[in-house]
Amino acid sequence: MRKTMLAVLAVCVVALWAVPASAAKTSVVTVWQYAVLSTSGAVQAGNYFTLQGTGFRTWSPAKVCLTGQPCVKSEVNSDGSFSQVDRLDYPGTYLIHVYQLKSRNGGDSDLMFSGELTVIQ
Repeated sequence: MRKTMLAVLAVCVVALWAVPASAAKTSVVTVWQYAVLSTSGAVQAGNYFTLQGTGFRTWSPAKVCLTGQPCVKSEVNSDGSFSQVDRLDYPGTYLIHVYQLKSRNGGDSDLMFSGELTVIQ
């Protein structure tokens, strides 16, 4: 009886871990300045721009990190998106990293998005 219960439990655990590849979401972050999408990922130094993310987990805030800047927590909407306004004063290439918790119970974070942002004069 115990062996049967353990076998059933093992099958259930494996079934819960099996996630079809099509179920995985792709997280994307786009860059907007002056209400225009920056297809090149470039923004002007000293002016505000918006990072808009889609495809994120709805139960966990996103932690948005730009090279050399403190990470900022952004709330994710019920549709899996967030919007964050920022400003960078110095030209250069900045890395964007967006993290979310792996579990609802806390713990480590997953890197959900990684990309570059170019700040021009």
